[in-house]
Amino acid sequence: MAEEGQPEGEGDEPIVADILVVDDDPRICRALANYLGREGYGVRTASNGQDMRRHIAEKPPNLVILDLILLHEDGLTLARELRAHSNVPIIILTARAGAEYEVPGLEGGADDYMVKPFDERILLARVHSLLRRTSQQEQVSRRPEGGQAREDVRGE
Repeated sequence: MAEEGQPEGEGDEPIVADILVVDDDPRICRALANYLGREGYGVRTASNGQDMRRHIAEKPPNLVILDLILLHEDGLTLARELRAHSNVPIIILTARAGAEYEVPGLEGGADDYMVKPFDERILLARVHSLLRRTSQQEQVSRRPEGGQAREDVRGE
């Protein structure tokens, strides 16, 4: 795994998207960085809200995976903060199960909610789904009023 906060990817393959994992459990961070890195994602990790803010200021991620149970700040507060300033997709990944946690998490800005322990394949499918939807929304928002996509002026 790369040092904390450094993007993790497999070899020289192009990074599909940048994911920020915010969890104070280094085992979860390491497991997600390894798994998502093998799938072609760049993965940075943060163990608290301060680290999360620093990573976002340096380079906004394409998606955030956020634990609710953190040492100095709760993840729900961080999700609300993120949503107030960004449309970045947020997946809450936490040990807290039940409607009393899931509903506030989703209403507080998360796009999805998963409970630990989790199946990595299901998490990956949800990551793919959110990034696909975000990409489609960005493509639609770049179209002028007439509905025609603008020509790329760089010739690409």
